[in-house]
Amino acid sequence: MYRILGLFVLIFGLSALSACSDDSESPVDNGGDSDTEAQEESETETSSAYVWDGRLVDLVNPFIGTAGIGFTVGSALPGHSAPFGMLKVSPDTEKESGAEQWSHCGGYDYTDLYVKGFTHTHLHGIGIPEYGNILLQPIDGMTAEKTDPKVYRQAFDHEDEEAHAGYYRVKLQDTGIDVELTGSVHSAYHRYTFPSGVDSSVLLDLSAALIDGEVTDSELTIDATAKEAYGWVHNLGDFVSRFDGVGIYFVIRFDTDFGTWGTWKNGVLAESQATVEGTNTGAYFQFPGASVVHATVGISFVSVENARLNLDTELKGLSFDEALQASEEAWEELLDQVHLEGGNEDDQTIYYTALYHAYQMPTHFTDINGEYRGFDKEVHQADGFTYYTDFSMWDTYRTLHPWLHTVMPDKASDMMKSLLLMAEQGEKKLPKWPLAIGYTGCMVGTSADVVLADAHLRGVTGFDTDKALTFMLYDAYGNEDTGYHGRGGEDYDENGYRAEDLHGDCVAQTLEYCWDDFAIGQFAQSLGDNEIYQKMEERRKYYKNLWQSDEQFFIGRDADGTFDPDFDPLEGEDYYVEGNAWQYLWLVPHDVAGLIELFGATEAMVNKLDTFFLLHEEETAIRTPDNPLSFLPPDYYWHGNEPDIHAAYMFLDAGRPDLTQKWVRWILANEYRNEAMGLAGNDDCGTLSAWYTFSSIGLFPLAGSNRLWIGSPLFDKAEIELPGGTLTMTAQNVSSENVYVQSVKLNGEDVTGNYLTQDQITSGATLEFVMGAEPGDWLMLQ
Repeated sequence: MYRILGLFVLIFGLSALSACSDDSESPVDNGGDSDTEAQEESETETSSAYVWDGRLVDLVNPFIGTAGIGFTVGSALPGHSAPFGMLKVSPDTEKESGAEQWSHCGGYDYTDLYVKGFTHTHLHGIGIPEYGNILLQPIDGMTAEKTDPKVYRQAFDHEDEEAHAGYYRVKLQDTGIDVELTGSVHSAYHRYTFPSGVDSSVLLDLSAALIDGEVTDSELTIDATAKEAYGWVHNLGDFVSRFDGVGIYFVIRFDTDFGTWGTWKNGVLAESQATVEGTNTGAYFQFPGASVVHATVGISFVSVENARLNLDTELKGLSFDEALQASEEAWEELLDQVHLEGGNEDDQTIYYTALYHAYQMPTHFTDINGEYRGFDKEVHQADGFTYYTDFSMWDTYRTLHPWLHTVMPDKASDMMKSLLLMAEQGEKKLPKWPLAIGYTGCMVGTSADVVLADAHLRGVTGFDTDKALTFMLYDAYGNEDTGYHGRGGEDYDENGYRAEDLHGDCVAQTLEYCWDDFAIGQFAQSLGDNEIYQKMEERRKYYKNLWQSDEQFFIGRDADGTFDPDFDPLEGEDYYVEGNAWQYLWLVPHDVAGLIELFGATEAMVNKLDTFFLLHEEETAIRTPDNPLSFLPPDYYWHGNEPDIHAAYMFLDAGRPDLTQKWVRWILANEYRNEAMGLAGNDDCGTLSAWYTFSSIGLFPLAGSNRLWIGSPLFDKAEIELPGGTLTMTAQNVSSENVYVQSVKLNGEDVTGNYLTQDQITSGATLEFVMGAEPGDWLMLQ
């Protein structure tokens, strides 16, 4: 969720509230194909084992997560992306007054009125606006005034907009021009259909960037004979500005001869001028008499030559419909690795859309010829693997990476190699939130430790585990020779916590470090290094040193041992990051037994955790679109953010699986919907989506381990095609009432623990649930 400014809701929120609440027929309510009455009816009956009988790409609703109020905005984008695609072509939109920072991190907001244009670089579901470069917009003739985005933007209507996996379409209302988008990993395919009477033209704006970003330099050349435009832009977005920005190279090719064409700079047109450079630049192309114009766009982060090679390899010689078919087939093959029965159409739409969103990032960053630009800003060759970037690891380590490690270990192996190369080619340390070609340093903890450990422990091979451990220990202890202090210096081990007066963020950092150290310990133990394992076993319990027994929360503490005397459990203190004491109370999933010890009794811990969810349930009932509270983060359970999203599974280790089952199913039913406002917050590069793909089949990972907690499945049956075999989950008697597990069998044998290990499913397995309307005695604490 990170980085959305804390006061934005008070400054900008009322316009979004008005857009969402003034009209009962609001487009937000129609962002999916949800039939509320049918859904409610289906939820009151025992599941009839619903089976979708069409293409899975058509079941995906890319509009889920494209709207939201305040901190519930999903930041998804509806345009085209190939699986993990480098290029993501999507409309960037705005309201009459422009685009708010907080609701346009992906460029698109479902409540907007205007399409500014179609840009080719985006990130899915993040909390900071980034990219939105190389803008194409079909228009009705060209004038100097149309170099202004407020002039060339066009109104759109959701009644004339559609999308599924691999395809996007919208009609621009001001001109009647129909825009269709598809493409591949490095390239986009545009089809513009111009109505009679429109002067068929296309505008290229090289200065385009999402709000708070800018293009600081650019260069463009037009080759009218080849019907091409090519060049580069230097993007200095909100995120990449942390390492001086990034260059993006492009080639644009049209299928129709130009009539009048030219460039512009600072709003001044230069007809037939073939080159332009600097800032506030662009170009225009007119196609007299053409009713349909196609444009293909290739990009690269290495060179124009590579952008052309990417484009030629992927789209040259293909018609739009052929490219669309290839895109749909790529998505269909990936989505078809999961087969569902049961629930209803909305449930399955939410599931496959979550799967679609989970495969947006990390980003494929390797050109067709194997070249990529590394963290040293130099060009490297990826031999026999694909280099990836854009890892939102403070978010994704918890759910997304364990999912990828489970279902596609080969791709995950390349991702782990990429993280190690970033450290080698960069600052000799693992990144926190690597983006494009640099470190952003965003968020707390050293989450790459968990990601690498989780990969190895879930069976991902092919990356250098010894090198990974070396970098992990560098994170843990630092290195005097380099001046890097690891967890914050010697005082971390001396105090047994990160002191607030020395470092800040002390609760968030310490709790994250404990999870990081747990993962390092598990990793070291698997490699046979018992000495490191034992050290990490001690360190992972440092969180206890921030426990204030009178308050029964983790509280900020100075180096002299003094706790914050003005503590308020609902206040977002500086020593928490994106949360409060209630939400950080549960950030120890690796040591529930240790947390119970702090509470003094299992019942005390269970009661407080249950209260946490009960109070959130009460909050949810009043957080309606017309209530200003809806703009603010929840005080209690916050599914739209990361620190507590595992909390419902912690009841398992306290001997209350019934409460895990109750609250997991409540979250599935209440925090996900088949509509534009269908996510509880930023998807954070697939984090919330992967929570759903796991939890709805009855499993959930403890990241940094080989464990999969057992929850409460939503579907009658799920078959997940893993590289080693098929994992088949069945749930007898499952329904919206029958959420409680009566028994579980794995390959015909009773399951007597609250989790499976990864090796139990890697080669395929059959997991059989029997469900009921009342808590069963399976694993219940006696």
